[in-house]
Amino acid sequence: MLNKIKDIGFAFQLMERTATHEICDQEVYDMVDKVIFQTLGFEGLRRIIKPHDRVAIKVNLVGAHLGARGEKGRAIITDPRIVRHVAEKVREIIGPEGVLKVIGTTHYYNKNPSLKEEETSFYWARLERNGNNAVNPCVDICYDANADGILDGFSYARLVNLDSLGEDERFCQTVSLYDGTRVDIAFPKFLRTREEARKAGEPNEYTDVFIGLPTFKTHGLMGMTGGLKLHYGIRSMYGAFSDAGRFGHNGVHFDERGNMHGRQNLTDYLCAQHLVRSYDYTILDALTLNLQGPALPMGMITDIADKDQKTDFILTNCVMAALDPAALDVAATNLMGFDVKSTPLLEDAKKNGIGETDPAYIRIHGDRTFSRVRNHLWKQFSPDKYPPPPRVGAVQLINPQIDPDFNIFLYPPEKIGAHRYLFKYKVMPVLNPDKTALDHNIKITRIEIHAHKKLLAEKTAGNLTEGEIIIDLNKEEFSRLRHTALACQGYAWDQYFNCRVGNESFIYSS
Repeated sequence: MLNKIKDIGFAFQLMERTATHEICDQEVYDMVDKVIFQTLGFEGLRRIIKPHDRVAIKVNLVGAHLGARGEKGRAIITDPRIVRHVAEKVREIIGPEGVLKVIGTTHYYNKNPSLKEEETSFYWARLERNGNNAVNPCVDICYDANADGILDGFSYARLVNLDSLGEDERFCQTVSLYDGTRVDIAFPKFLRTREEARKAGEPNEYTDVFIGLPTFKTHGLMGMTGGLKLHYGIRSMYGAFSDAGRFGHNGVHFDERGNMHGRQNLTDYLCAQHLVRSYDYTILDALTLNLQGPALPMGMITDIADKDQKTDFILTNCVMAALDPAALDVAATNLMGFDVKSTPLLEDAKKNGIGETDPAYIRIHGDRTFSRVRNHLWKQFSPDKYPPPPRVGAVQLINPQIDPDFNIFLYPPEKIGAHRYLFKYKVMPVLNPDKTALDHNIKITRIEIHAHKKLLAEKTAGNLTEGEIIIDLNKEEFSRLRHTALACQGYAWDQYFNCRVGNESFIYSS
């Protein structure tokens, strides 16, 4: 059971200080390092990347030219501090012989990803700090300030304009979804796996490790942009082979009453893309929350009358990461204040085997930290700025009671064998002593037993509000704990990733 749980790295900066103030660059780098450690351990990215590997990093580049003066691209594109930091960590592993690409969508066909005359190019993608709408590498944090097609910094990653890839650089694959729906996908050849490239007779067109760096923003069609939606930028702009292309969004449209139609078509396409190839690792740039994605408040991307209009965003100062992009999106959707069940893309991702979307099998590092950060955002920005308007993407808000009344009580253990102990537990309300049961809107999804900051056992099925759980210290990973007193605590999680830590109950082993 332990192996089924998907880990989500979660890092943040103190909200009391940063709710309205910027954090420094080093704090951003530290958060990225923290979530990598939480999800990949001491090996870090070396766990998934080897020397001489070919690595591709997909970023969100839509709207680099948009936003107020001094804030161009802010809360729209992936923050270049995160991109450059991750790319440099990758280069350190793969060495000079490895191949590193940072790929994105520029909305023009030219192979040059950094054309100065194209305001949507990598050249204009930056964290602007000078306020004059110019690219100033002495002040701004840029993608490509010298327009040489190479990511700034020390990674020497080659920038790739995905919109420049024609049919000669793509392959077409028909994907069958769980319900029998068939979708044609035109995918870049260089994103094949090594084995797929060999079988296709193009052994040099492959990527060993595919990393996604999405942003944290709402989306008018899908509800939110995360690891799953980030794939859409891989699609050809105006079509290739039998794939109709990105514009038109597979027929999604709104009628005169504002009702959305055809969203399932876009959901199917995104799922099919991930079945061709998904991300091996995803880091979510949640430094900001864009309230009216994908770009400015009117939700448009191009043909905007005032490109200096301020983007509607708040500072959230978080970074998240996971090996499973679907599980990451579930956590991000909750942090955004949206109900996962109202986001069809997440439901279909689970049905198609792309990733885990059941909160019972998703663990967010930091335990109570996640819900505390969300509650702080609620108190700081509600009702105008947080959660984002529920009309976006037809999503629904999570229950307003995001700080519910429950806790877990752990009874003294019963020894049932050599180094084996049975704990009984009960989850109960604590603020209202007159209550005998939990509120009906609280669903306990997982029970855990921890000792010395180590997970000993967990339970995701059966009666989770009251029951028993067995600790077996005979397992090899617990060998050092067998002959010491253990202060055990119960952890109870609900469907919104609220976590409660209960009393201590001791095991006195001999």
